[in-house]
Amino acid sequence: MSDKYRRKLLPEQIAEIIRLREEKRKQPAVIAPLFGVTESTVNYHLLRNGVDPWDPEKSNGAHQPNGFSPEEDERMLELGRQGLSPFKIAKAIGRAKTSTLIRILTLEVRAEKALEVAA
Repeated sequence: MSDKYRRKLLPEQIAEIIRLREEKRKQPAVIAPLFGVTESTVNYHLLRNGVDPWDPEKSNGAHQPNGFSPEEDERMLELGRQGLSPFKIAKAIGRAKTSTLIRILTLEVRAEKALEVAA
């Protein structure tokens, strides 16, 4: 990792990242330089806090880590319902651990938002 990127964000910084995304609709690529971190770091913290970093209505799939297929998405969700950890799911489907974790987080966040909209 380059020296220009910090390794850890403070809770206040993460809260500000979330605010910029949710309230100001700033894109992760715009937010990242403000905190001296990578866009991937911003995406990760948003997902971990229940915020979708991507705009699903604008996405053509290009923002999905490694282009997971709908079949892979369903298999990951099923394995998760069976109690497998994201890292065991990654091994089971033959994908990298980090991209599998990020995809699972993305699916969970989108499912929660869909429930909120339906309510």
